[in-house]
Amino acid sequence: MSDQKVDQLQRAGRLWLILVRTAKAETSVTYKQAADEIGIHWRPMAYVLGPIQDYCQSEGYPRLTALVHNKASGVQGGGYLGVPGDQTDLEEIYQFDWDNLE
Repeated sequence: MSDQKVDQLQRAGRLWLILVRTAKAETSVTYKQAADEIGIHWRPMAYVLGPIQDYCQSEGYPRLTALVHNKASGVQGGGYLGVPGDQTDLEEIYQFDWDNLE
């Protein structure tokens, strides 16, 4: 077994770019699709999505994590702090100017 620590913030940074691209395309992804994009299994996605959700909240941005949903139910998981399935959350993300962030 490896003693190497997993850098969830580094994974979150990689996922951030994918979610911004997804937002600009006005679409969404499943947990598995998002995990595949950053090269991990879907089960630890909560550890990757948490820092993104926290950052969006602290900066007053729409929660990019709303773009990630369960394939079967079509809604966000239990860790999502918005209202799962609320289309208003998605519309805020789609309309936000993600290009003008530092």
